[in-house]
Amino acid sequence: MRLHTSSLRSYSAHRPDIRTSQPKPRPTTNLKDLREPFSAVSELYQGVSVNIHQARPAAKITKLDNGIRVASLEWDSLSAGVGVAINVGSRYEQESEYGAAFFCEKLAFSSGMKHSQKKNVEQLEKHGTNITTVTNREQIIINTEGIRSDIPLVLDMLADSLFSPRFVEEEFELQKYALNEAFFSFLIDPELWLPEHCFAPAFGERSSLGRRPHDFKYLESVTLESVKQFHKKWFTPSRVVIGALGVNHDRIVEQVHNLLGHLPQDNVPVNENANLTTPYYPAPPAAEYTGGLLALEDDRESKFGEMLPESFNYYSAAFTGFKAPSIMSDRDYYITSTLATLLGNGSSFSSGGPGKGMYSRVYRDMLSNGYVQSGTNVYQPLQDVGLFGLMLTGHSKYLPHLQSMSIEGLLRLFSIEDEEFMRAKNQLKALVFNNLESTHSTLDDMLRQVSYYNTRNDFDYHVSLIDSITKDELHKTLAQIFSSPPSILTYGLKPIQPVAYSRCLDFIKTNLKAINV
Repeated sequence: MRLHTSSLRSYSAHRPDIRTSQPKPRPTTNLKDLREPFSAVSELYQGVSVNIHQARPAAKITKLDNGIRVASLEWDSLSAGVGVAINVGSRYEQESEYGAAFFCEKLAFSSGMKHSQKKNVEQLEKHGTNITTVTNREQIIINTEGIRSDIPLVLDMLADSLFSPRFVEEEFELQKYALNEAFFSFLIDPELWLPEHCFAPAFGERSSLGRRPHDFKYLESVTLESVKQFHKKWFTPSRVVIGALGVNHDRIVEQVHNLLGHLPQDNVPVNENANLTTPYYPAPPAAEYTGGLLALEDDRESKFGEMLPESFNYYSAAFTGFKAPSIMSDRDYYITSTLATLLGNGSSFSSGGPGKGMYSRVYRDMLSNGYVQSGTNVYQPLQDVGLFGLMLTGHSKYLPHLQSMSIEGLLRLFSIEDEEFMRAKNQLKALVFNNLESTHSTLDDMLRQVSYYNTRNDFDYHVSLIDSITKDELHKTLAQIFSSPPSILTYGLKPIQPVAYSRCLDFIKTNLKAINV
């Protein structure tokens, strides 16, 4: 393309000369030099000293006579939070109760004996309270965040709805519809639910851990009576922890006593001397780790009866994992978390951006191959067992390559450079710090720790332990992980032709023998 230089010369002739033009004088004001502190601010903070090395206040824990535990933590924020953890999840469901745990989670702020669901919603919207609920295999957790003065009201509504529910049929049907929509949104994207389904080849599809919790058939079969039965059996005082941030401990204990102190004691054999290796609660329903291969067909189009987004035709996934340390394994839990951080997560859609883990193994060694769409480390520790592995996604025709690369990616963890080892530990520490800046994350962390350990360790414990981890410990833990049979999951369009399990097993054994493991 030719430039019309005459037009450029014409513009230049009429343009003011920036070398000779003088700036307009600024109007005089009484603004002070911003390098000096404002007097009002200085007076406000006179006599206030900050010691960054001062020990953080420890969590306070009180156990009521009926077994309910109340935990609180001082919180330097204008916001505050209150939450409830119930030590029960989908692995505790009997066959007639499948799906009941999800509905018990939805009891939060439904109609109770004191407050209707309508009144609860009106109050929550009026006060701008944020609510987060989650149900996993072992716990139901409800977290709320709001203004400090609103916490007593929120706790009153929460306790009423969870422990004195009215079980209104209309609300049950409404929640069934809401869960159906949530399951649809969840299952339409395999990258969301496949890490959950990795338990199936590890423990068997019909086991308490291996069956898929998010299944439409459970929504169809669950009844209000089965939800009542599940609630009566498991929502007992010893399995409940109530946590609060930014609230006076004695006041929250008094309120919980007034609201729930009437609940009768149960006979759950808890361990008062629980710690990071000895759980507070008795063992959950047993599930034996077996390993194996499971090939799943991508049948979403036929299941939903409509065309899905175009990209679904090109999705396949391969996961390889092994039995891993549980959440009660203390040091090994942190070592395995370091290995997961070293693997990292990532997608080719956003590779290379700041803070995206561009130096992790997934970015550096896998996304650059061209046929890998995304990679995800999977570490899911439970009370008695854990699962650790790597899941890769891509086009269905590359499924065997994805399967092989997921195995190779795990085997290469036996070779770790000093620089990436330190980077992984720093990333894990940064994740701890980042999470503990948030009211929601800190409350969630306290509820989970008190539930399992009957105590709460702050960031200084986590950081010092992570700093002390050595590469030799990583290799030792890896050898322990690889001593179990592999669990392999493949997912894609029919026909699925995964690499045979025997070949994968031989490949793993040969490579482990070559490095004397």
